[in-house]
Amino acid sequence: GTNFMEIMEVRLRIEPQLAQLAAMRAKKTDIDRMRELALKSRESQDADSHELWDGSLHRQIAQSAGNQFFLTIFDVVNRVRQDEAWQIIRERARSGNNAAVTSYDHHSAIIDAIESRDPLRAGEAMRQHLLMLQEWLIRLTSLDGFETKQPG
Repeated sequence: GTNFMEIMEVRLRIEPQLAQLAAMRAKKTDIDRMRELALKSRESQDADSHELWDGSLHRQIAQSAGNQFFLTIFDVVNRVRQDEAWQIIRERARSGNNAAVTSYDHHSAIIDAIESRDPLRAGEAMRQHLLMLQEWLIRLTSLDGFETKQPG
């Protein structure tokens, strides 16, 4: 009963704060795991594995924030993201625009800020990452709407 814009609005409100908390609380093992997951996401060869590793990275950041209630909220949002329709549109948004490299660069910036214990930079890096995805989703759905309205 929701749509991608509502999901992105919620993600933009909670995930930057989770990244900020992770910058203050993450352990070295958490950061090492984040780097491992970011690399697996980049190296994945299909949509399903990419989604698995990407979602695992974002959850690792949420878990590293050290706030169980925030993690529970994150998990609720993440379950909605696992809906098949949401996965299809998000994967279409990621294809093209050199999305895997751009996403990896964003993930690296987030992890670097967390490792540097810089909450403001971590939050802003996460916000920029999510804004990029939101923009791709808006463009994709706008194009879909335009294409379906064209005479055939």
